Amino acid sequence: MREKTDFFLSKLYLIKTFKNLTTNFDIFYTQTSRHNKSAPPSWADYKGKRLGTNINALYTINNTKITFGGSMIKETYKDNTPFKKTRNNAALFLEVEHNINNLSIQAVARQDWFTTFGNHFTYKLGANYLVDKTGTILKINYSTGFRAPSIYELYAKPISKWSFLGGNKNLNPETAKTWDFGFLQGFQNNKITLSAVYFKSIIKDKITYTTNTETWESTYQNTPGKTIADGIELSIKAKPAKYIEFGANYTYTKSTNPQTGKQSARIPYRVYTGYITFKTLDDKILATGLSIFLYTPCLGILLKISSLLIIPLFFSLFDVFFLLFYLFS
Repeated sequence: MREKTDFFLSKLYLIKTFKNLTTNFDIFYTQTSRHNKSAPPSWADYKGKRLGTNINALYTINNTKITFGGSMIKETYKDNTPFKKTRNNAALFLEVEHNINNLSIQAVARQDWFTTFGNHFTYKLGANYLVDKTGTILKINYSTGFRAPSIYELYAKPISKWSFLGGNKNLNPETAKTWDFGFLQGFQNNKITLSAVYFKSIIKDKITYTTNTETWESTYQNTPGKTIADGIELSIKAKPAKYIEFGANYTYTKSTNPQTGKQSARIPYRVYTGYITFKTLDDKILATGLSIFLYTPCLGILLKISSLLIIPLFFSLFDVFFLLFYLFS
């Protein structure tokens, strides 16, 4: 099946700094369109839109940083049928970071309100320690997570020719507990940075695209029980000059499906990513390139994504146009 996916992102940032207070505001719009070139005429092309805003304020007093803020997101799903679905999400968060000599302690709390899945509370606890002699930063974190099913996973239209049953309205949200520890090491006045992290996640009710091997019917389902995933992440970042930065990351993840005892579907063993960023015209334009490679021993190269983004670091008329297009379309 041949499929074409288009993605658009537009974002505006506003930052204001006072004596001990820094405020940040952004508004963004994303649009994802999916067209299946080889699908039958009854195929319902998918278009998803997200319009949202984030606002936060950072207040510094002595050795303590306090960040508080919130966000609002409106999501819309529609296809080439009269069907259309909209949902809203609002959230508030509070983050406190306190420094005691070389030790930094962090606590984050977040409350989400979903029109479809009610209220959910998540949090994160973490600590960093700077080793003076080597400049090494040791870090450890524990967090809880929550992911609501996407509108497409819930309401996608069925395609009988491809045995796709459509979305699953009975999906439950994913919840997770994650802990990680590792280190970060800088060289040559931090022009080169290396980091290594070990992580482990326990995911309950993981949402997975599944196919019945007897009927070949497919849809989205929650995986009963707890999916366990652990692994390592290695990264390197270099900034040889003022206007250029590049980096590379490698992640190895071993996961266990609670039903089969094997590697969970769609959690790749290995992920390779890399990027290069140029800043020019007195930081008014940012150009960044990204490549992503996913690899598993069984299937070889699963996915390769390459992109080049040219991002003006100022508000443009295109942002206004697409926001108005969203509101009136």
